[in-house]
Amino acid sequence: MLEDTTLADMTDRMVQVAGGAFRMGSDADYPEERPAHNVAVDGFWIDRHAVTNVDFSTFVAAAGYVTFAERPADSALYPGATPKLLTPGIRRPSIPRPVASASGLCFALRKWQTNAGD
Repeated sequence: MLEDTTLADMTDRMVQVAGGAFRMGSDADYPEERPAHNVAVDGFWIDRHAVTNVDFSTFVAAAGYVTFAERPADSALYPGATPKLLTPGIRRPSIPRPVASASGLCFALRKWQTNAGD
């Protein structure tokens, strides 16, 4: 459980990244990267290795964490959204359906859809 985990236990599996300053963005490339500007960030700790699904599941079970995708969206942040679009869920493409074509059977891709509750 998380209560039994000490700071030393956690940092043994992590590395510390020093803070610093860098130039963020670009004035020469995509418009959304403009304007280039100086940014300073604090140091932080990060796991040495990627978190696996098992690691994350263990954390969720121990902490009772609820992911952003599992939380209902705040209607004040999305004016005009229908209640269905505010329900927890994920967006993913539906299963391709077989269709006949001049060259034989093929699979048509459909638009992404919300699957509430998944």
